[in-house]
Amino acid sequence: MIQATNQDGCFKIERKKLDIESMGNFEKEWNSRVSPSNQNIFLDLSEVEEISSAILGILLHKRMKMRKLGVEIYLWNVNPKILRILKIMNLSCHFLFHSGAKETKIYN
Repeated sequence: MIQATNQDGCFKIERKKLDIESMGNFEKEWNSRVSPSNQNIFLDLSEVEEISSAILGILLHKRMKMRKLGVEIYLWNVNPKILRILKIMNLSCHFLFHSGAKETKIYN
């Protein structure tokens, strides 16, 4: 589900649907693969088509914990449908988004 890539701190989520059933595995894999020793963590969501509020809750919690350690979490290649959901739920301002060479923080 969460696979490390060639680039340090970059992880690819290899699942189309992140729902409540995948929540336990998602958190276990996060804890075993993602290390706060990285300065920044990039999550490639290019394969993710659906994401549940439970997974979003985990991501928000991980973001808060990592931020206290000086580590930022960037969401990369976010599906426009998921991005729209984040905006509707007023959660987009809590995440940093990375596209190509530039980073952006999305509001509204």
